[in-house]
Amino acid sequence: MTVVISSGGPTEPWLQYARATVQILSRAVNHVTARTQAWDIYNLLHGKFGLILPAVTVDSTNYSLIHSAQIKAIQDPFSLGIDENGRLEFTTNYEVIWDKEA
Repeated sequence: MTVVISSGGPTEPWLQYARATVQILSRAVNHVTARTQAWDIYNLLHGKFGLILPAVTVDSTNYSLIHSAQIKAIQDPFSLGIDENGRLEFTTNYEVIWDKEA
């Protein structure tokens, strides 16, 4: 299972680009599966330019489609240990940058 969590980001209305940070949490009963999921996502996102992130609605909040200028990992995936259900958790935080005019 993978979860994406908005973790905020500074607003700078005078800049052409917007930034936000997101946390991606990977969980699995098997340590290798959890770690592999986290690294697969890292390899798909880190250092990428021009990815299109689809519009979604989460808990009645609408997020528009974003054509990213850049996505970069803030750190490599790391283990959070075991959750209350015995699943191993790995997390990574990313900064997403996009053109506000696009």
